[in-house]
Amino acid sequence: MRRGLWILGILVALLAALAGGLTWFVQREATLAWLIERGAHDAGMKVIVQGLSGTLLTPIGIDRIVLENDDLRIEARRVRFAWASWRSLAFARTLDITEFAIESAELVQKRTSAARGVPPTSLALPVTVRADRLEIARLAISIPSASATLERLRAGYGYDRAAGTHALVLTRVDTGYHVIASAG
Repeated sequence: MRRGLWILGILVALLAALAGGLTWFVQREATLAWLIERGAHDAGMKVIVQGLSGTLLTPIGIDRIVLENDDLRIEARRVRFAWASWRSLAFARTLDITEFAIESAELVQKRTSAARGVPPTSLALPVTVRADRLEIARLAISIPSASATLERLRAGYGYDRAAGTHALVLTRVDTGYHVIASAG
């Protein structure tokens, strides 16, 4: 009986230490910075992040982020990102994005590549995603032969993991010539 209590006590202590360590890990800005760096590396991009604030459990702010490789440069300024709850992600495998806003973004294709890449065989995501409010105040897109600027872009996005379908709903965009907006 005594030995069983000792084993139970050790297991409870180990679980408490694990929970404490995990809580400490997700509440650090350094963890968020590491995840951004890792994601960029996995995508074959170099990354520069300036003015990072927030954690995996709190709203995230980035003053400036640059992702770059030989063919593409993406720069975003004053990025805000928030999600509803880690519980829905952990238990329901659903990412509920409550805010994703960018003050300005620039996408530059540096050169026209003669060799086109092979499209991915799947665009499947590991979780269901819901984002009702995506906003970009100014988006500049440049390719070697043309450029365009869009303003006040608003959209919603959803990915249904069970059906494997993506939905992007554009609700407003200002092209500089016309404002396109949904009635809803």
